[in-house]
Amino acid sequence: ALCGAFYASYVSFVDPRSVFGVELSIQLLVFSIIGGLYRLWGPLLGAALLMPAGEILRDSLGSTFQGASIAMYAAILIVLALVLPEGLGSLIGRKRKSKSSRTPAATESSAASGLKGTP
Repeated sequence: ALCGAFYASYVSFVDPRSVFGVELSIQLLVFSIIGGLYRLWGPLLGAALLMPAGEILRDSLGSTFQGASIAMYAAILIVLALVLPEGLGSLIGRKRKSKSSRTPAATESSAASGLKGTP
């Protein structure tokens, strides 16, 4: 809220269309979907990957192709929906889950082998 107050005093005029435009709404939605909706850090991961890519694309093609970043978001969204329907966060979640599933199994087997020697 404090940043919003600073922004309003800096710009001197706040219009809902300028602050919360359609492009920002689409970006927030796409970041969440691409990062993974069921992970807490999924939208952060999506934003961390797509914001720099969008800015680089906007910088290189901004004058020739106005909607380049939105087109890139749409293409990535379509490909990711086909390849990883749970989002990019599911990749990290799978790695973490496989590490945690290996660790208890190894400790259980070593504990079970240690119990066999006792009467």
